[in-house]
This record gives sequence, C-alpha cells and structure tokens, in this order.
Amino acid sequence: MESRERIRRKLVTFLVVVFCLTSFFAGLLIVSGETAQANPGHVFAIMWSPGIAAILTCLFFQRNLRGLGWKLGKPRYLLLGYALPLFIGLVTYSVIWISGVGDFQVITPFGTNTSGIVGIENPSLRVAFPVMLTVGLLLRMVFALGEEIGWRGFLVPHLAKMMSLRKAALLSGAIWAAYHLPGLLFLDYYSGGRLKSVVFFSIMAIGASVIMAWIRIVSGSLWTAATFHASHNLAIQGIFDHFTVDTGQTTFFAGEFGLGLALAYTVAAVWFWKRMPGLPTPAQPTRPRATPSAHSA
Repeated sequence: MESRERIRRKLVTFLVVVFCLTSFFAGLLIVSGETAQANPGHVFAIMWSPGIAAILTCLFFQRNLRGLGWKLGKPRYLLLGYALPLFIGLVTYSVIWISGVGDFQVITPFGTNTSGIVGIENPSLRVAFPVMLTVGLLLRMVFALGEEIGWRGFLVPHLAKMMSLRKAALLSGAIWAAYHLPGLLFLDYYSGGRLKSVVFFSIMAIGASVIMAWIRIVSGSLWTAATFHASHNLAIQGIFDHFTVDTGQTTFFAGEFGLGLALAYTVAAVWFWKRMPGLPTPAQPTRPRATPSAHSA
C-alpha cells in the first residue's frame, strides 16, 4: 500500500507534466494566432496531455500502467456513460427551443464529415443520425480518451486515496475546468463573452466531473468516463448546437458556455453526489509510523 507522501508526489508530478504540456501546445496556438479549428493537431495534443502525463507518471513511479482502469467495466455503466449526456442535452435544448430563447431548425447537410469517413456522401438525416451516434462517438472517443486516462483514470482514484470521493470529485472538476482556461481566455473556445463562458463552462465541468467520478469508481473503468466525455461532445457540439438557431440571446443559454447545461449538469450531479457515500474507493494510504523515543522504553 502506498504512503500518503508517495501519492502526493505522484499527484504533483502528474499535474506539473499536464501544466507543461498543455501550456506548450496552447502557447503554440496563441502565438500563431490560429483558431483551434484551424489546427486540430494542437487540439489533439492538448487533449492528450493529461493522458500522456498519467502514463509517464505511472511508468516513473510504478514501472507499469496498473491502476488506471483499463478494463471495460459492466455494460450498464458504459450504456449510462453513453446515454446520459444525450439525455441531458435533449432535455436542456428542448427547454431552450420551447421557451423561444433559441429556435429549433432542421439544418442540412448534417453529419457530412463523419459520414464521409465511411464513404457516404451527402447523407439524409435518417442515415446521418445513426452514423453520428456510432462512428461520430468513436471519432470523439479518440480525443476524449486522452483526457480521461489522466483525469478519471489517474487523478480521481489518487485523490480518492487522500480524501473523500466527494472532495475528490469536486477538486478534479476544478482542475479540469482550470485546464480549459487557456482556450477560454486566449483562444476561440468561448461563445458570447469570455467571462460568461468561463463561469458557465466551469460550473458545467464540475457537475460533469461529479458524475464521471461516480461512474469511474463504481465501474472501476476509465472507459465509462471516456464514453461519457465523448458522448457529451457528440451531443452538444455535433448534434444539438447544429439544430439551434440564435435568436439574439441564445448564446447565453445554449452550448457548453451557456446557462442551460450549467444548470442541467448541476441538477444531475446532485443525484450522483447523494449516492457517493458508501461507494468502495481506493484503499487509503499508509501513514509513516512514529519512531518510539528512548524514554518510552
């Protein structure tokens, strides 16, 4: 069993490597003046920085990659990770569309890039949707996995050895939100105002982190969290934003930088938060024993 000091050194090492890698690749984008969409290679490197940091940290301290949650986990948790972001997105955007703060509009073409990968050009909606929900998920998994090896594969279990799972979930969410700050503050990763985007995105990220921490610990699998992350990106960026037309105030409520998802993920997180006590968590670390003094003999 690892000591608290050893776990602390692993956490510090991991966070320092994440900071260095993320700062380097985000700095390249900032200095070049390019948008994130114009340089997906740098975005890929940024998203894989936590995963690379986790792998390097494990190899340095353990000489292996055990403990990251490589097993797939039970199908019901993978299904939960896949379905829940789609459900949260559907509820959130339904409220936005019905209330009139954003308009629903069938916009075509839809899913052309994803469908083109499997050789389908100009797909109809009935073809594009199944392709997006399968191939689209897998493509986004390639990006999301890099983050989740680090955040939920490494960070959450190690924090849970040092503190309660609730505290670990909140702290990992705050770190995850801070990791996005270069994009939110200096790149084109925002919508409708940077300050508003930072606040609402951070609330959403912390709420999502509570959910993913629960799924990761109860399933013992990082793939459940990676599926959740990829499904969220698919649902919001790939589907619901596409069919939402700005009515003048839509950016305040819709999207990853809007009030709607911040509230929705907070409400969902409360349900998982209440069910965290009692979950089996990683073994608590050993504490160094005090050396008996000569006078105690």
